[in-house]
Amino acid sequence: MAQKAYQSSFSKPRIDNSSVTILQSEWHHQITDLIVRYATEILEKHGARVTLISVPGCMELPITAQWIARQSEKPDAIIAIGIILKGDTDHYVTVRDGAISGLVRVMLDESIPILNEILPVFDIAQAHARASADEHNKGIEAAHACIDIINLKRSLDSKAST
Repeated sequence: MAQKAYQSSFSKPRIDNSSVTILQSEWHHQITDLIVRYATEILEKHGARVTLISVPGCMELPITAQWIARQSEKPDAIIAIGIILKGDTDHYVTVRDGAISGLVRVMLDESIPILNEILPVFDIAQAHARASADEHNKGIEAAHACIDIINLKRSLDSKAST
């Protein structure tokens, strides 16, 4: 499977005065901590205020995203981070499909960008590869996509007000 690589020094416009909430599943947090770290560093470097919220598992990501999106001061974007490791049964399919479709529903219903970094993997090595300390880290990808979507929304809002 090909991975898209982002350089950590990749130039992106600033997103000053923006707020991003990162939701992190507690399962496999030793790995997702690295994804969160990279995403947070890049977002803060580009001017965002980042809030981290830990949730029990990937199935709890959608409802937590919905609670966040319904707050009076909702963030400009949410990043959902988790790992779903395939075991001996297909339980991971239920968790994967429920969590991901739940995030899409919240995103559309609440009109808030939700960047999906739920990683369904077949073995722990695949998870480690996506949390590596290099340009393949999924936190870098999530942060860059988050910056892009916040800037796109600002651009659209600006055009609508003129």
